[in-house]
Amino acid sequence: GRRNDQQTLLDGMSVAMVQAFAGSIGATTLGDQTIEQTILSVSGHSAEWETGGVVANMLPKQGGNKFGGGFFANIANESTQSDNLTADLKARGLTAPLPTKEIRDINPSFGGPLKKDKVWFFTAYRDWRIANYTNPSTRAPNLNPTGFTYVPDLSVRPYQDQVTRDGVGRVTWQMTPKQKVAAM
Repeated sequence: GRRNDQQTLLDGMSVAMVQAFAGSIGATTLGDQTIEQTILSVSGHSAEWETGGVVANMLPKQGGNKFGGGFFANIANESTQSDNLTADLKARGLTAPLPTKEIRDINPSFGGPLKKDKVWFFTAYRDWRIANYTNPSTRAPNLNPTGFTYVPDLSVRPYQDQVTRDGVGRVTWQMTPKQKVAAM
């Protein structure tokens, strides 16, 4: 299927944002500690889906009768990665590899009962950062700001930084043995 055929759902509700001009889909970025289960459908969808692409339905955690939590962390920097700078790349003009400055994904969660067998809460937080060094000859500060030529300041290591933070809170109420209401 095409990229725009994908459907991303959170507990059955669409969370994808279609960007009409760019022709792409951006979805929410929930942390690993927020999702209990992901159900993937790749074919034979019901008539409610106008496309034939993958449907990913993420079911969030909802707490329970015991207090508990979890923690996920993934951290890396330039000292934890290898180097693939070959003679061929050097011949093409690459003078040094562009290492990762930092990758950080920290995701704690906690949940439990507000009223046993009746009302539960769940909360999670995600702090996700990706920072990559870029080519100094194209993104470094200009040492000649008033002149007609660009003179990069090669003492500065420029980088592109992307930070995503989100917090999730959910309360679930068991109205009857067969009916629940949740607010997230």
